[in-house]
Amino acid sequence: MSRLVAVIAVLLLLWGARCNTYDSSLLEAGVPETTAAGDTGGASGNSDGSLSNSDSGATSIGGGSPEATSGVTTTDGAGGSGGSSAEGGSGGGAAGADGTPSAATETTGGGNGGNGGASGNGGSSGSGSGTTGSAGNGGSGGCGAADCCPDSPDKLAPGQCGCDTPDTDTDADGTADCVDLCPEDAVKTEPGECGCGLRDDDTSGGVGCLGLKNGLAHRYSFSGEGTEALDAQGEASAEVVGTALDGSGAVSLAAGDVAQYVDVPPGLVSALANASLEAWFTWDGGPLWVRLIDFGSTVEATGEPGTGESFITMTPNGASGPSFPYAAFNPSGTDAEVACSGTGALTTGVLHHVAITLDTQNDALTLYLDGMLACAKALPFELAVIDDVNCWLGRSQFATDVGFSGSIDEFRIYDVALTASQVAFSFQAGPDPAFL
Repeated sequence: MSRLVAVIAVLLLLWGARCNTYDSSLLEAGVPETTAAGDTGGASGNSDGSLSNSDSGATSIGGGSPEATSGVTTTDGAGGSGGSSAEGGSGGGAAGADGTPSAATETTGGGNGGNGGASGNGGSSGSGSGTTGSAGNGGSGGCGAADCCPDSPDKLAPGQCGCDTPDTDTDADGTADCVDLCPEDAVKTEPGECGCGLRDDDTSGGVGCLGLKNGLAHRYSFSGEGTEALDAQGEASAEVVGTALDGSGAVSLAAGDVAQYVDVPPGLVSALANASLEAWFTWDGGPLWVRLIDFGSTVEATGEPGTGESFITMTPNGASGPSFPYAAFNPSGTDAEVACSGTGALTTGVLHHVAITLDTQNDALTLYLDGMLACAKALPFELAVIDDVNCWLGRSQFATDVGFSGSIDEFRIYDVALTASQVAFSFQAGPDPAFL
C-alpha cells in the first residue's frame, strides 16, 4: 500500500507543478475564464478561484482550483497563473488550502503556487505551501533582470536612447537629445515652420513667426546682381536705379549728381486696408530730410522729385533741431500731415531696424526703431487717400532733399498692422530669418 501511495503522490506532484493553461473543461470545476491581454499591469488569481485585477491589463486563470480526490488522498488544486503585460505581471495566486486527509493516509499536500506574469521585466513567482507544494515559475519575456543594459556601466534600462547612448536632455523638456530635433529649445521638439528657438504660433509665452509669415505681402532682400530687385513674396519686383546689386545681399546707395534709389511698383500700399513698412538699413549720415522711404506723389506729377503732395515717408534725420528719425503720413498737403518722431539720434555706420505700422482700424500710426516703440499718433485716414505713384527707397518726393547714402539690407510690406510684440520678434529674428 505504501508503494501505491508514493506513486500516486508523485503523479499528483507532476500534475500540480505544470503551468495552468486554458481548458474549457475547467469552467465546470469553477476556474474563471481568462480575458484578453492588455498593455500594462497583469493581474493575478486569488486562491479561491476569483480574479484579482490590477489597474489595467490582462487577467489570467484564477487561483486554487477545487480539491481533487484520488482514491487514497485528497490534495488541493494549483494556484492561478499571473497576468501577461509589458510592464510586469503580478505573481500567481497563493496555493489552495491543504487537502483533507482520508482515512487511508495521513499525507496532505499544499497546492502549487501560480506562475508569474509574462512581462518585459519578469513577473514575480507564486508561492506554495504544504508538504508537497512547490513555488510557481517566474515570469517570462524581456531581459528578466534588474539590469537590462549589462554592457553599459551608466544605464540599467534602455530608456529613450538605448543602452549605448545617454538620455541627455539639454533643454530639460522631458525629451532626450537623441530624439529631440530641437535639443536646446525647451518649447519645441521639432523645428515646425519657424525653426528651433522660435515659436510658430502666438501663445501666452510670446509671439510666433506665423503672424509675420501670413501678413507678409512683399519682400525685397536685394540678392543677386544687376538692376532687378526681386519680390520674394509677391509679384512686384523693383528696379535699382543709378547703381546695381553686387551680390552682397544689400543695395548700396550714394548721394550725388546721379540719383541712386530703388523704384518699387506703384499702388502697393494704397490698395491695403492696413499696412506695415519695415526695413533694415545702415545710414552713413547727411543733411536733414534724407529719405529712406518715400511712397507718394508730387504736385508736378512728372514722376520726378518736385513738391511733395501726398506721401508716406521715413527719414533717419527729419526732425529739426536734433536730427531725430521721423515718419509721416500726408494725404494731400502739409496741413493734414500726421508726423511721428523718435527721441534720439540714430548712430551712423551701424545696422538699424525701422517699422512703420498704419492701423486704420484703430486709427494709429506707430514708429518703431530697433524693435522698440518710438512714437505713436492718431491716424484718421484710410490708406487709399495716398496717391502712391512714386514709391522710392533712398529718394524724396521733394527736389530740395538730398539722396540717401548707405545701404539697405531688407525692405518688406505687410498687409497687416504689426503689433509691438511682432515688431520686436521680427527685429530679433533679423533681416534674413530662415522662416521667411
